[in-house]
Amino acid sequence: MKYILFLFLNAICFLSFCQSDTLTKEDIGDMFHEINKTDQTYIGENIRDTQFVKNFNQIINLIKVQGYPKFFDNNENKKLNRSIENGTKRTFVHILQTKPELLLNTEIIDIISKEISEQRINSEIMKFALSIYQYDMDVGRIDYWSESIEKNFYLAIQKWDIKLYNVKKK
Repeated sequence: MKYILFLFLNAICFLSFCQSDTLTKEDIGDMFHEINKTDQTYIGENIRDTQFVKNFNQIINLIKVQGYPKFFDNNENKKLNRSIENGTKRTFVHILQTKPELLLNTEIIDIISKEISEQRINSEIMKFALSIYQYDMDVGRIDYWSESIEKNFYLAIQKWDIKLYNVKKK
């Protein structure tokens, strides 16, 4: 029953997002509150990967429509900005662990590059996600490393101007 309610609420959120080109600050806050709540390692295995992809798609669609959200740094927005950054980090780490081809493709790399160059997204968010991915690869937690993912991993590092330690081409 909880699962059905969960899907219903997500469908409503998605439909409301699709009906409007621009999300309000409150809509963005609600979206990232939900992302932070649902993008967890310990959620049920049967919905885990699906939820990661859904959250990833919401973030990318938001970026495509109105850019990565960043609000003026003041006491009111500090918590919201932290929620946005934490949700983005968590989602990107989990996507790299489960479906790296979604983040490590040229279209998304270019979209993120634009957001970094326009100083809307902090490259440290991307460094965090790629560092964990690299570590997971190095210790053998992830063994999926196709030629295109490898190529795009190094392209992302270059385009996002990220310095990772011990990066060696395989």
